[in-house]
Amino acid sequence: MIWYSPLVPLLLGLAVLTVAAFMSRPRLAWIGLLFLLPAYGLMTPLGANLLTLLIEHRIKPAETQPVCDKVQAIVLLSGGLSRPAETPADYGALTPETLARLFAWRARDTRDSTESLPLVIAGGGPFRIPEAEVIGAFMHNLGPSGMSTTLETDSLNTRESALAVRKLLPDSSSRIALASSALHLPRAMLAFEQAGFEVCPWPLNRHYMAVTGWTTLFPYSSSLAKSESALHEIIGEIHYRVNVPDEIQERENQINQGE
Repeated sequence: MIWYSPLVPLLLGLAVLTVAAFMSRPRLAWIGLLFLLPAYGLMTPLGANLLTLLIEHRIKPAETQPVCDKVQAIVLLSGGLSRPAETPADYGALTPETLARLFAWRARDTRDSTESLPLVIAGGGPFRIPEAEVIGAFMHNLGPSGMSTTLETDSLNTRESALAVRKLLPDSSSRIALASSALHLPRAMLAFEQAGFEVCPWPLNRHYMAVTGWTTLFPYSSSLAKSESALHEIIGEIHYRVNVPDEIQERENQINQGE
């Protein structure tokens, strides 16, 4: 169980309610409800999609942002592997999230004129064969896009990807299009901006779904998973804002001194 799962406050609330009932303490029961009700809500389609919408709504359309003019490179972020890949061609190891990003990317790449821009596929991961290698092989198997592609294979998380890509790209390539899921982009944009990039967001796939009907108030495992993903992004972004690595802090100090 991951500690930021809605299951944690749900179980805590149930425990407090049990103690309150045993000790006949009505005030304590209210405290248990404060834990239980929000946690239950995040396990329903209604609560999970509202939380997801709050995050995804922060990504504005690219055409409304000046930073999206004249981007110099594109960075495509991995969505992970579900297990160690046996070979770079072991496409079954790609997670549904990664596949959703890749198919959305190919659809966008087909209609957008991006062939002249360099592409960096970013994602190392904990396994022997990096995520970027499997993604690169899969995209090539779908049909070469004609773009100059570089693989970033050393990072273990989004912040490490941002710092690694900054080292891969020349200093002149500071304005990038960052392609990932809309749910992941707010945290990813922060990481890449801290690494010294101007970021144009390219949301590839969205997790929010409009829901209606009384069944949206029932808990589902899919809603629990969606809420866990959303909470992961919220807590991860807070961590990125509070804990800034020395490498990033030194760069910001140099920029401020230059001004």
